[in-house]
Amino acid sequence: MSVLDWPLDWPLGIYPRSQKFYLAHKSKSWQSDFTGQRQVTEQTGTRWVAEFSFVLRQSQAAVMDALIARLKGEAGEIYVPDFRRNSAYAVPDSMDAYAAEVGTTFFDDRYDFDDETAEDGLLTTEQSPPLGMEANAPFGSGFDIPLEFPFRTELLTESGDDLIWDGVALAFETDKGFILTLEHGAELEIAVEEGFTFWTQDEQEIPVQVGGGFFEGEGQPTIIDAADHNLNVTGLAPYREILSAGEGFMPRLGQSYLILGSVVTDIDGAVLIPIMPKLREAVPPQPLVVGMVKVLMRLASDEAAENIVNHRLQTRYTLTFEEILK
Repeated sequence: MSVLDWPLDWPLGIYPRSQKFYLAHKSKSWQSDFTGQRQVTEQTGTRWVAEFSFVLRQSQAAVMDALIARLKGEAGEIYVPDFRRNSAYAVPDSMDAYAAEVGTTFFDDRYDFDDETAEDGLLTTEQSPPLGMEANAPFGSGFDIPLEFPFRTELLTESGDDLIWDGVALAFETDKGFILTLEHGAELEIAVEEGFTFWTQDEQEIPVQVGGGFFEGEGQPTIIDAADHNLNVTGLAPYREILSAGEGFMPRLGQSYLILGSVVTDIDGAVLIPIMPKLREAVPPQPLVVGMVKVLMRLASDEAAENIVNHRLQTRYTLTFEEILK
């Protein structure tokens, strides 16, 4: 590539003494002459603006002079980094890592998961806990249990048939009625999400883990779709809080966005991530890599080469750049 080809990369070893790096929004406002009310509407054209102050020794000032000369005032293009957000990282909270972390889980009641994911996404137990056994039952023999559930709990039979939905402190209906009767030694083949508990009618907790406690899948954090102000991401660990407000996101070199806040994934490891500004073009599927902001910009003035040199031969520059919207 010729030294005069654009866009240019930011030169190594040149750092500002201070910087402004921000999103400049566009809006239009008008005020009523009669009531004094002021109305404001948002307009398209939000862009990044950067302003840097440099104090450079002779060797660095020579590099800066050459850079400004290559940019030819406002005509040139350059990738400008936000020096606060100058490193990128791949989000590590993947569904694969979660699956490896779960592994085989043992409980106080000696029952464990064998980590074999069924087609419906539920882990199954190596053996069904015999709730009717005397060691596991609040009663010595057969007993009746109306089951209580948190809001929007789903129970499945071993074959995947639904037993209940939205059952809040209600007994579920079986072929024997609304009260499930377990004989001595009988097995209850159901699955329930981790952390939910079963209670007997006299409010005693059944001391066993029933069915598959983990919803599990596979995948790495991947952007599968994006539109307007949101990234649609899958392949994350379930129920995990990720990211922080103000982190950068760069789907392609020269286009950068700000993440507006932390988000929590759902049970399937999916999440919508809010960003600013509005997406300028489609984002192809890609790994979720965040942290860096680097924007394709041009100088805001043809007079950018102006500089002041002090008695120590230190050169002071003030450069302002604006994003190039294409």
